Amino acid sequence: MPDAGRMADQGCLIIERPGGKYRDSLRSYEIRVDGVPVGEVTPGSTADLPVAAGGHRVSAHIDWTGSDPVDVDVAPGQTVRLRVQTTGASGIATLFKKKAYLRRLAPVSGTAQAS
Repeated sequence: MPDAGRMADQGCLIIERPGGKYRDSLRSYEIRVDGVPVGEVTPGSTADLPVAAGGHRVSAHIDWTGSDPVDVDVAPGQTVRLRVQTTGASGIATLFKKKAYLRRLAPVSGTAQAS
C-alpha cells in the first residue's frame, strides 16, 4: 500500500509528443528531470512522470542533441503538461547546431505553466 504522506508530496509531469511527422517516427525521446533520465515518449503519445513537489528542470534528448531545459514548479497533487516537437530544421544545420533539432519544451495551453 502506498504511503499517503509520500503521495501528497508528489505531482505529475505529462510530456506530450505529437505524431504524424516522418522525422523520428520510429524513435523515442528520452525525458530528463534534473539531469536524470526518467522516461521516454514515443510519437503520438504522452509520458506520465511522477515527480516530487517543487522546482525541476526538464529536457528531452535524442542522440547527440536535446531541447533547451525548461524550469517547472510542481505543487503537491498538481499536473504540469509540456509538449516537445522537432524544430522543423532540416539538413546539415541539424548536425552542427546542437539545439537545431529539438524545440524547447513548451507548456501546453490551459494547464499549469512552467516558470
